[in-house]
Amino acid sequence: DFLRDRRKLVWALVYSLILTPMLFVVPAGFLMFRTTQQLTQILTVPVQGMANAPGLMKYLQANQIEAVEVTDAESLIREKQFTVGLIVPSDFEKRVEAGKSLELTVVSDDSKSLDVSASRFIAILEKYRDELVARRLAEKQLPADLLKPFTVQRRNAATATETAGSTLSLIIPGFLLTLGLTAGMQVAVNSTAGEKERLTLEPVLFPPVDRKHLVLGKLLAVLTTIVIFMVNMFISLGLSFIGLTFVAARLMTDRSAETAQAFASNAPQVGGYAIAPMDVVVAILSIVPIMVLGASLQLAISTWARSNDEAYGYLNPLSFLSSLPMIVV
Repeated sequence: DFLRDRRKLVWALVYSLILTPMLFVVPAGFLMFRTTQQLTQILTVPVQGMANAPGLMKYLQANQIEAVEVTDAESLIREKQFTVGLIVPSDFEKRVEAGKSLELTVVSDDSKSLDVSASRFIAILEKYRDELVARRLAEKQLPADLLKPFTVQRRNAATATETAGSTLSLIIPGFLLTLGLTAGMQVAVNSTAGEKERLTLEPVLFPPVDRKHLVLGKLLAVLTTIVIFMVNMFISLGLSFIGLTFVAARLMTDRSAETAQAFASNAPQVGGYAIAPMDVVVAILSIVPIMVLGASLQLAISTWARSNDEAYGYLNPLSFLSSLPMIVV
């Protein structure tokens, strides 16, 4: 029925091969582009008390921060005119020259959770602070590590394969279990409870066909649906990954080296993972009994129902139970 309906077939291909990858690539690409812009473009910051810190203002300008003199930075942030602002105390320069500590106030709008301008601005201020500390230590002829009595180095005893594999093991088994137990539900319901509802089950039983062959045929139909669904899903995810890789590559090549470096430093790092070919074969084979179990349960439960709606009601707990191991893990 599915293959005969050309419209449904074309829509399924368009949805899985075009729309689904676009749902991943377009929003993620937009966020990557926007984050890269926020990290690299000139950032305009309202500064209250700008004249109190001429040295800091020069440093900000050298780091692509355009300071604007204002009388009330916080009100401008509250009115959504800027994303981040700075309040400089009146004795900033005197206390810095005297080697005393003081407090700078950064005002930001935390309701904009996807905006990284404030984090970028704070990082630049902290870098300026560290340079002041280094200069003070140099003037007093003190070692640069005076303020760091010890450092903490974290060493991973596990290999890169073990680390990445441990992360993947939290996701992939539960993901496959959920799909294997629920993917063929529509065909299972349609071939049992659906036959009852359409009054076509009795005619199917009339021909001299072995009942085992009949059940096996329905089981294979459900299994085929599950396999097609999984292959289709992996193709969609593969196309999405290719699209995201293309967007990331364009962002890193079409812009300056600073843009590429900023994007690379804020992107998740994945590497060093290796898997043996036999492990891939074993992983694929391990899915087969899960799919057989899921198809068998769907058919068995659906035979109790007298209609499609009743069958879906019986099978809904199966969807929850299949995702339970993933939640537990």
